[in-house]
Amino acid sequence: MIGTFFCYELKYTRSFLFLYNIKKLLYRIIASILIIGIICSIAGYTLGTQVLGIIYGLNLGIYKIQLFIILIGATFYTLAGIISPVLITMRCTKIQFVVYVIMALIELILCNVLVMKIGFNGAIWAYFITMFLYCITFFIVAMKVINSKKLLLEGGN
Repeated sequence: MIGTFFCYELKYTRSFLFLYNIKKLLYRIIASILIIGIICSIAGYTLGTQVLGIIYGLNLGIYKIQLFIILIGATFYTLAGIISPVLITMRCTKIQFVVYVIMALIELILCNVLVMKIGFNGAIWAYFITMFLYCITFFIVAMKVINSKKLLLEGGN
């Protein structure tokens, strides 16, 4: 009886610590990626079009802002790509599927509308908005899942 109680308490403590550590680790990773993404975006804004112009032999200086927006969108995509495996680890694959389906529908509509209205810049803005929404959606879902699992564990006491 005492051994069973001790094992339950140990399992509860490990689970609670895992949730606390995963949230703390997730915040650190997000901060690191944001810092690296901002640095890369600024570097891409200042040097990116010149380097690409040398590689392709074209004058791409007029696309500085577009490249900057794409790099910021790629930072958001990277953040979503980090948060997604956290949900897989916590066995929340169904909610991920739902998020991916909803986001794909939003992306389809957004791309069609913006590309028709604005053209090339519309595609860039559609990419940026979609990646931002992916990132925010996955972050909100991950925090809700972590907090709900914490409440479950706290209610187990």
